[in-house]
Amino acid sequence: MNLLQDLQQQFGLSYLLIAHDLAAVLHLSTNIAVMYLGKIVEFGTSDELRHKPLHPYTQALFSAALPSHPDEQREEIIIAGEVPVR
Repeated sequence: MNLLQDLQQQFGLSYLLIAHDLAAVLHLSTNIAVMYLGKIVEFGTSDELRHKPLHPYTQALFSAALPSHPDEQREEIIIAGEVPVR
């Protein structure tokens, strides 16, 4: 991840990063779009989404990310229900 960040800064690169690990996404991204069931449900800067995630799926992804410090406590958010069948 650090190598990708170094290359991004050195060459002015842009990445399209697809991941469920929002900690990794935050490390590399200035803007983030969160998709749920194939649709973008939230879009904003890394800081906006980190400090005030609005959509329940975004909140659940952040709650599942590894903490940045071992003593950090987080509420585990579990989304109830079934994924719709198309």
